[in-house]
Amino acid sequence: EAAGQPPEAGSGVVCDLVAGDTALQEDPAANVPTIALRADLDALAMDDESTTPYRSTVPGVAHACGHDAHTTIVLGAGLLLTRLLAAPGAPAGRVRLIFEPAEEALPDYLRKALPFMLVLVLGYTLAKKELGRHHTPRFAGQHEIAVACAIAVVIGFYDGFFGPGTGSFLVFLLVRLLGYDFLNASAGAKLLNTASNAAALLLFTAKGHVWWHLVVVMAVANLAGSLAGTHLALKHGTGFVRKVFIVVVVALICKTGYDAFLRG
Repeated sequence: EAAGQPPEAGSGVVCDLVAGDTALQEDPAANVPTIALRADLDALAMDDESTTPYRSTVPGVAHACGHDAHTTIVLGAGLLLTRLLAAPGAPAGRVRLIFEPAEEALPDYLRKALPFMLVLVLGYTLAKKELGRHHTPRFAGQHEIAVACAIAVVIGFYDGFFGPGTGSFLVFLLVRLLGYDFLNASAGAKLLNTASNAAALLLFTAKGHVWWHLVVVMAVANLAGSLAGTHLALKHGTGFVRKVFIVVVVALICKTGYDAFLRG
């Protein structure tokens, strides 16, 4: 607005800065060279407990991630470009500033599909009573590596893009496609999940989305729980792991179903 370009506001904000042609200002749809700068508007669903003058004034919404910096950068770029585009001799064209809300929100259809995917996994596991009880690998050598890599790529993409139930899907696919028992599948899934999480952690760290003061404490607790769980798995064997897998999948179905259909 300060630049004389009223933004188009809906759930997000789009603002066009134009130069060099009066007709372009009257026709936003004109076919001219356009450059877009995008920033995300997401906040975090928590109280902002900081004491800074720019802290959130809305209860339950906090400015505590890199998205605020992204928005500030694009706003600053917009103000600078306004001056440059108004200068004599500026080329005709458009700079579109896009402020996108809910950039990290999950698509609604994925949230609603996940519980049904887990129900299929549970149903198949319960129907196949011998599934995962015996370690009988279906492939060997290069063939086994190829199938395992395909599983890793697909689930790795899913884990980075979406995430919930990754460990359960890994275990199920290792049992169903590679013929592993639940104990060996669980061990393999741990390594694959660690690699996937490490890659995601590097990216999120680079973008400033990791709350280290909470994550470190949680990681220590997670390590303790993992050691206890591994001890139980080795002590009681694949039958025990199969039962725990079923319980975990049922819990995931309840949690994801609640989030998708009942949570406000």
